[in-house]
Amino acid sequence: MMMQRPRGTNYKLLAEPLVFQYRPLTAENSLFLDRDGVLIHSVLRGSEVSAPRCLDEVQIADDIDALSAPDITQHWNIVIVSNQPDLSRGTIGVGFVQAINVKINSRILLNVVYVCPHQQSDDCYCRKPEDGLIRRFRSDYPQLKGKECMVGDRISDRDCAFSAGIPFVLRKRPYNEDLAISTVLIIDNLWDLRTLL
Repeated sequence: MMMQRPRGTNYKLLAEPLVFQYRPLTAENSLFLDRDGVLIHSVLRGSEVSAPRCLDEVQIADDIDALSAPDITQHWNIVIVSNQPDLSRGTIGVGFVQAINVKINSRILLNVVYVCPHQQSDDCYCRKPEDGLIRRFRSDYPQLKGKECMVGDRISDRDCAFSAGIPFVLRKRPYNEDLAISTVLIIDNLWDLRTLL
């Protein structure tokens, strides 16, 4: 079951993140994953690291199948937590976010996706580095008392994990070498996660 917003929604006025449910959460633990730069490739626009804005720009990470391995799926819920400010800018629509979710969901056992549609200037509670997406997940699923971990590629992901009080794993990318210097848990590919979880 997927959530839809009417065309023309002013996402700046939405107080809550968008939530897309795919499969029941049956595992004890929850793995929070940033989308762009972790599950799909970020897009470089000049010197800016950006999210895709059309389907031609969406490239699923080659190693995403690691998240379908039984030692992951049997013990971890797969939860995407993603900032998508292009929604409030009007550059993309919710249908595009759903289309990317569907592409990812065709490769891994995705449980739920939480998306902050706001820009930094909107001063919301859900935009990373705030931990509002994780807090919303915990409020939605209070019965889940297992381990939590977050995988990301940006400083906002790291700070979100720290605010939520959970371990952070950096997915190493050419644009985050400075962050790698100050991060303890680092992976070169998603298969490496199995040795850390």
